[in-house]
Amino acid sequence: MDPNFFKTSKRKRDYQKNYQKLNQTTLSIKRKDRLHSDQEFRSSVNEILLKSKIKIRMETLSFLGGKCKKCGFSDWRALQVDHINGGGHLENKLGGHSRRALLNRIRKSPKKYQILCANCNWIKRYENNECGRKEKGQ
Repeated sequence: MDPNFFKTSKRKRDYQKNYQKLNQTTLSIKRKDRLHSDQEFRSSVNEILLKSKIKIRMETLSFLGGKCKKCGFSDWRALQVDHINGGGHLENKLGGHSRRALLNRIRKSPKKYQILCANCNWIKRYENNECGRKEKGQ
């Protein structure tokens, strides 16, 4: 093949179109195989990450007692880590907000944190005016 064959973009496009027409079945099979293997890979990675997230979450909850400090609710799906004196947003900005980073901070100073169920946590946030909105007169 002539080395100057691909100098013009029109020739290159024509060559690619002809190649795709001639090898259409082979290319579609390769694409399907690659797509299938990519999906399998992604699903296996997602499964591993989900297991890891749940494991770290369970470690965190069990380290802090595993139930709501106010009402005693113990379903892990609705439990949240609460900063006793507030300031969690700033702490996450400065120290990273990953589950592993939070677990490490809790291990260093567990007296700063507590477990609350979602309801108790939102009630506390509202009462302490930590909701993000500063309403007048309340």
